[in-house]
Amino acid sequence: LPQGLPPPPPPPGGRAGPAGFLFMCSTATEKDCLRLGLLGLPADALSQMKEIGPHTELFLFNFQQRRLYGVFYGTGPAAMDMEPGAFRAAHPRRFPAQIKFKRSVHDAAASAHHVGVAGPLSSAQVEDLRGRLALPLHAPPPLAPPPAPPPAPPPSPPLSGA
Repeated sequence: LPQGLPPPPPPPGGRAGPAGFLFMCSTATEKDCLRLGLLGLPADALSQMKEIGPHTELFLFNFQQRRLYGVFYGTGPAAMDMEPGAFRAAHPRRFPAQIKFKRSVHDAAASAHHVGVAGPLSSAQVEDLRGRLALPLHAPPPLAPPPAPPPAPPPSPPLSGA
């Protein structure tokens, strides 16, 4: 999906794929997730991840810091080793089933204790996680480009000698 545009309308007759999907991370793997815009799970989860559609709301839970992040949206289908070097510093080859994501306009982070297990989420579970993030329930937010970096400060004038 192009940045800054809402996801396409759901297909007639309802949503394609699960309402949401939860990914887990450690503090070490969180850095790769957020830096690369990439979520990963072990290889045996790929078939479940392939069910993720353009309206599936993605969440990331850091189980060490007990921090929940979301809502994200996939930018395409899940596949094996999209970024082969990802997550290796923390867990060599443990998370080869991967999906790229974009942040939404209303993405947030919140402290959370128990959010469930990694995998597909029902509509009720998505609403619960949105509530924990203090996001509006229902209607996915539109996607937005990442924030622009702050402008560089103007150069200081040279000091004159005395």
